[in-house]
Amino acid sequence: MSSATDIHTNWWERSDLKYIGSQLHFAGHNLNDLINTHGTPVYYYSTDRILENIRRIQQAMTSVGLDHQLLYAMKANRHPEILRSIANNTDCGIDACSPGEVLLAVASGFDPSRISLTYTAVGAKDWETYCKFPDMKFNCDSISSIHRIGQSKYRSSIGIRINPAVGVGYNSNTMVQYAGTKPTKFGIYEDRISEAQETAKRYGLNIEGIHMHAGSGFVQSGLVNYRRALEKLVNIARQFNSLEYINIGGGLGVPLTSEDKQINLDDWSEIVSETVGKLGVRVYLEPGDHIVKDAGILASTVIEVEKKGSITFTFVDAGFNIHPEPAFYDLPCEPVPVIEHKSKSNTLTTIVGNINEAIDIFNRDHPISLNEGETIVFINAGAYGASMSSNHCLRSVAIEHILHQNE
Repeated sequence: MSSATDIHTNWWERSDLKYIGSQLHFAGHNLNDLINTHGTPVYYYSTDRILENIRRIQQAMTSVGLDHQLLYAMKANRHPEILRSIANNTDCGIDACSPGEVLLAVASGFDPSRISLTYTAVGAKDWETYCKFPDMKFNCDSISSIHRIGQSKYRSSIGIRINPAVGVGYNSNTMVQYAGTKPTKFGIYEDRISEAQETAKRYGLNIEGIHMHAGSGFVQSGLVNYRRALEKLVNIARQFNSLEYINIGGGLGVPLTSEDKQINLDDWSEIVSETVGKLGVRVYLEPGDHIVKDAGILASTVIEVEKKGSITFTFVDAGFNIHPEPAFYDLPCEPVPVIEHKSKSNTLTTIVGNINEAIDIFNRDHPISLNEGETIVFINAGAYGASMSSNHCLRSVAIEHILHQNE
């Protein structure tokens, strides 16, 4: 029988992330007990949540009758156990963007035929690796790369990445948009599509698919722009005689604040069906955030709380070397006490890390009162944290642990 304290009272709580009594639990584990054993900073990931997220996306696509192939964007989180779990328990493939990612995906159990590569700036050493895997899908990001593939006779079929000039991302954050009114480095623009086709024809290359990625982390409010990007993709696709697949990229996000509305996957898949579905070809999609972001948390300890000028700063024992996304992309990162606060009275505090850089900020003016020595977790830290980490200031990276629900 559940007690009153088990009722979800916080916007982020769910069945596998909630307070039981006053103790925060994640993936069936008491985090206070785990942190006392492992120390901080430390990442925890739930493979059960990851597999559940994959199933929900696939069910949404199946519900609208689309022939599809899900590809996990492994740059979001490349932990080997996560990759093995996806390889062994799903038919999901991999979206890779570098030789290292291709090699790790294969080593983790993905047959090359389950890998789709979309790259930028391929150097000579990169080609040496890619040539070993002719069964991969291969999306060219530039006309220059089409020339180089044709000259090397590396393969007979390619996909091309197009830029729809329509961006979509988390709310209005342009730092996570890969396309838009301002030109970006990604893909081939519509005014050069015919040149790309002529270049491929010159070398006898078959263009078997086209690819697009408009941006990352969008929630329900992003669906309007997402539809516009897909409509642009469809218009470009009609300039090709025959295509085997359309790759719509990734971008599906999760709520990062209480104001964000969770994306409705039925609404999303209906938009995909109403646009790309008209073409009657297989649809590839490459989510990363939506698969792993809410399946990971970062635990940290409060070191100092001090007012400087008009701002109260809370310093923790982690920094952007461990979790770069909040500093690099100015995305909010929700702090949650491991032991629930009895008092709900909060003051605004800016939570900062231990790196000697001004951008080392996890959350600005957040309504929470924290105490020195207290342990918190940053939720939604499963994507673009450890995979982007560094040893800046010679600070060590965080330990990563995989949690299973029934352990």
